[in-house]
Amino acid sequence: RHLVAAETKFLDSPFQARVFDVFKLLNFSKSELTTVFERLDANGNGIVERDELDAYLREACERDDQEACMTERERDAFCDEFMRRFKADGPHASVTREQFDKVILEMAHTVDPRVWPITASMVLTGTAIGVIIPVMPLFVKELGLSSSDFGMVVSAFAFSKLIGNIPCAFLADKHGRKPVMAVGMGLISLGM
Repeated sequence: RHLVAAETKFLDSPFQARVFDVFKLLNFSKSELTTVFERLDANGNGIVERDELDAYLREACERDDQEACMTERERDAFCDEFMRRFKADGPHASVTREQFDKVILEMAHTVDPRVWPITASMVLTGTAIGVIIPVMPLFVKELGLSSSDFGMVVSAFAFSKLIGNIPCAFLADKHGRKPVMAVGMGLISLGM
């Protein structure tokens, strides 16, 4: 049951994120891409074939953390998608060094579509705070608060966010980001 959930999560994540994770790409420099390509090109003929990719994924499973291993289904899906992205179909499909660099760099410049809803929620949260802060001095004057009272009101939001971040990170790891973000946004809206 655990493998099925992990498999679904892996297969549901965007392909470029899986590629970057599997190949441990961080900065996409020429030297990093060269190192990855040379690791993939086991026979040193200047092209990566599907069986070399599959062998690399198997070796990575043995070399790295066992929880990060792909199932056979995941490996097949990854290899198929990898070759499709590089327009390398057929029984003798292969990827040249130039193709590899070009497509990996294109993937690196593609924005993951999962970013947009998160961006929108953060913009809305920031807008709500940005609307309240300018009118706060009017509230302070109207309510007759001292400057230290005003400071306490302004810092209360930041302090509660600071205190809430650590437990929410654990909750996000346990239950997923979406439910925790939805509850968090609900709490912010109640507080407004």
